[in-house]
Amino acid sequence: YPVPNYKTGSLDGTGLSFSQSFEVVKKAIWLLKEKGVTVMLSAGGATFPFPQNFNPWPSIQLCWDLGCHGIDIDWESDSGNQQEFERICRVYREAWPQGKFSSAVWSTGAYQPDGSPYKGVNITGVKYLDFINIMAYDAGNDFDPIESYEAYKKIFNGKIYLGSYRDWV
Repeated sequence: YPVPNYKTGSLDGTGLSFSQSFEVVKKAIWLLKEKGVTVMLSAGGATFPFPQNFNPWPSIQLCWDLGCHGIDIDWESDSGNQQEFERICRVYREAWPQGKFSSAVWSTGAYQPDGSPYKGVNITGVKYLDFINIMAYDAGNDFDPIESYEAYKKIFNGKIYLGSYRDWV
């Protein structure tokens, strides 16, 4: 669950696994921001799914207290549910309209749906985001990064980032 138990000034119960104190992490974020680095707090993930009635405020408050620029929605649960991804993005945007939001999106999330669990899953939710990061690291051997980028460009006007640890040949 994304940051269900945040208590001001403490990382306990947040799901974040830093080996340093809250203040040390906050200072490190400040140093990164001083160098022009955008720092996003990641909420969600495969081991921290979003429940139906999740409250966005604990993660927003943690983001503010750490001094992050915004929240990256790491949505990996219920992968085939386009409406659920859109709902999560909308809830965050409505709770904090001036916040900065991003998401790691499926490599095929902007393709036309065809019944597979990942194709088209991000089409409607990206409208609530400021930038996206295409998940290329586990896209498979037949992944075409240009095709994926172009599919997202058709539905999303913000910045699109694409990275990978492997060489494309």
